[in-house]
Amino acid sequence: MNFSIIKSREKSDKLRQERAAAYREKNKLIGNLVSFRMPSYRDSFPKIRQALLESSHNKNFQNIDYYIETKGGNIKILTPASGYYKKAFKSISDMSYTMELSIGRINSILLSIKEQYQKTREVIEKTGQPSIKLNNEIYALKSEISVVLFISRGIFDVLATTVHFLYGPSSCQFISFVDYYKYLRKTASDKVINDPEMLHYIETNMQWFWILRDLRDYVTHVGSFDMSFYEQEDGQFKIYLRDSFREIVSLLNECLFGMKAYLDFFDEHFSKLVITNS
Repeated sequence: MNFSIIKSREKSDKLRQERAAAYREKNKLIGNLVSFRMPSYRDSFPKIRQALLESSHNKNFQNIDYYIETKGGNIKILTPASGYYKKAFKSISDMSYTMELSIGRINSILLSIKEQYQKTREVIEKTGQPSIKLNNEIYALKSEISVVLFISRGIFDVLATTVHFLYGPSSCQFISFVDYYKYLRKTASDKVINDPEMLHYIETNMQWFWILRDLRDYVTHVGSFDMSFYEQEDGQFKIYLRDSFREIVSLLNECLFGMKAYLDFFDEHFSKLVITNS
């Protein structure tokens, strides 16, 4: 992914003209554009939005654009830096809602598996091991967990693309949250971003993020998870990710609550920073 900061008006104008011509040409081939309406979802960063309205922060980016292009060139976007945060914040709210929908479906699938456990449980005579019958629940569960892993990582990488705008025009651009974190940890004297409060929060409150990252890497490079079912002495029936020995419900709750807490911290932190730097 190429995410460039463009400070040359001539270069921006040339790219803008190219994009406009390409859009008009493709639009002719496709047909008439149809608008649509859908329910709105919770704004994840109301304090930052308010701080930007009340400050002169945007003026620092009057002649700066962002040019975004995928490696294969299939998507190309030129946008004013002062307006990019709106697109990024909307995407994060969109992905957060998508993740909540997936977690809701996961809970429904888990409930269905537990109902099947109660209805179909039998004991294998030769081994004495409990056994149950399932339909497509495990396939659906794997699918939704993969959605949560990829969407959650996406939220943080999109967040990372906003910090150049939020810190100011002389700061660094990132397209990876992990790269942003690594930069905060650097001790070099020529660093242009020093944010000990952000670094402290990440290092003391976000162990769950590294678990998410680890599990997503497994799904990406190895394959889907296997599931394990366990009966416990008190009669509880629980579902674990095999090999990691993480109980699915507690893992998802930990990650969801941790993510919401970080988004709230991010909103509070940068709203203050925007006002202070203006």
